[in-house]
Formats: sequence, structure tokens, C-alpha cells
Amino acid sequence: MKEVYSSAGWSVGLDEGRALTQIEVGSCPNHETGFYCRSCIFRLKDLVKAAHSALDHEVEGIVSESVAKGNCPKLIALVNTTSQTAFAMRYVETHTVLFKKPILTAKGPGPGFEYPITLADYQTRSMVCDAHYIRAFRVKLLDGPGEGYIRKLWDAELTLDIDGEKVVNKARFKDILSLKELILEKKAKSILFGACLLKKYPKTLEYGKPIEISYPEGWVGYMLPNGSGIKVVLDGVPDGGGLVMIETSIDLATYTTKAEVVE
Repeated sequence: MKEVYSSAGWSVGLDEGRALTQIEVGSCPNHETGFYCRSCIFRLKDLVKAAHSALDHEVEGIVSESVAKGNCPKLIALVNTTSQTAFAMRYVETHTVLFKKPILTAKGPGPGFEYPITLADYQTRSMVCDAHYIRAFRVKLLDGPGEGYIRKLWDAELTLDIDGEKVVNKARFKDILSLKELILEKKAKSILFGACLLKKYPKTLEYGKPIEISYPEGWVGYMLPNGSGIKVVLDGVPDGGGLVMIETSIDLATYTTKAEVVE
């Protein structure tokens, strides 16, 4: 039995041979066994989600978020690539969104998965005056399958979709695994907001006001407003590996048009 989720004695394990999940409900110091409080309900929800993620190809990986150290420009421009206008924004903080997707493949040879497997499915949340900057993402194969299966998995194809636009389209999984991180490239035609470095700016900058920039030479990534959808899928996953764990992580840096308050 392989454990895919564990928290304070509450856990989810996988029986690879029979493709079944086992849910272990832990105890709660607030009451006796067989009863559930508000804290228990949230833990039960996490257990079911972890089990569901392992059995359903459409469910994203187990998600966690944390504040991270960001090495981002203090100022950046949000570029409307259609109108070629840009607005100055200042850096606030960076947080990492981490997805761990358990994929339960058959132990022996088989046809593989008919549909793409969702590794990550995330919607940004921010104020109207803010946006998230994304420049790269990372994918890692965690311990589990043997070398023979990993070689077959190399031929799977990965796609990163932002708001319906394929920013990375059917990249070979082997090529992505060989990189520390995959830097997103500028597409020749894109409806997404771009991120551009500011070469020159006045001492007193009016955040949120139109500014002049050098575009597209200074392009460094994408800017995602509130409600932007990020989806990562892997197509062509073969059978024969048992439980396969894939980790996808994305750094999202928050920028705002609000001026910094100096006390």
C-alpha cells in the first residue's frame, strides 16, 4: 500500500494491484470516534479529494500554496498586446502553487490512458488593480516507477494552457524533465497580456497610467489578471508503472498598480 496523502494520522493509500484507494480516518481530540466536528469535515474533504485525484484523469493534482522568495523586477509593465499599450506595476510578493498528481497505471502492459491527464488546473485570484506575473514552471517525476517505465513515459506530451491559449503545445515529456524549469516563450500572436521590463521611468511614477516601453524587445513573460485559468495536461501516459507521482510547481508573482505607501 503506497501512501499519497497524510495529515495528523488521516491518510490515503493506494492498492496498485487492484487500483483501489484506502482511506484511514484518524482520531480527533475534541470528541469520540464516530463523530465529526468542523475540523474533521475539512480533513475528510481533503482525504476524498486526494483519493479522487488518484483515480480520475480529469482531476488536478493535490494542491498546496506557499509564499516564496521571488527574484523579480521591482517594476514591470503589463502590456496589452492588441492595443500595444502598457501600464506600470510594482512588485508585491511571490507565491508558489504546487500540484502533486498521483497516476495509477496498470502494473502490466496495457493500452495506457485514452485521455490526457490533468496535472494542474488553477484559477488566479487577485484584486482588480493587481495581476500575476508568470515566466516559467517546473515539472518533476517523483520516486516510484522503474527506469524501464520512465523511458516509455518520456514520449508523453505536455501542454500548458492559459485562458484557452496553448503557451506550451505538446512538448516531449523527456525534454521538460531535463530542465530545471521551462521558461515560457513569447508567441508570435497572442491574446494574453504580456510582461515587459521598464528600461526608463521617471522618479515619480504614476502606477496604472499608460507608459511608453520598448516592445517586444523587453518581453519577459505573461501577466494574468483575476480569474485567469492555468491548465497543464499530459497526453500519452502508458501503463506498466503502477503508481506514478508527478509534481508541477508554478511561481506567481503579484504586481499592483497601487502606489507604495510610505509611512
